Amino acid sequence: MSGTAGTVAVFAAGVAVWCPAASWLGSHRRVVGLVERYGRRLVPGVFMAIGALIVAGSGVLGRML
Repeated sequence: MSGTAGTVAVFAAGVAVWCPAASWLGSHRRVVGLVERYGRRLVPGVFMAIGALIVAGSGVLGRML
């Protein structure tokens, strides 16, 4: 199997797993209730944490300082 075909196969398998999982999670009563209750605070915090992980993992802070 060539590298491109392997990449496409892994991507397709990931989509086949994560899309139904996200659909189930997004329609789960407890998750919907949690997001409705705390979403205004939770979502920005999650995005800031993801951004901080990306910046820390890229090593850009070491080059800036």
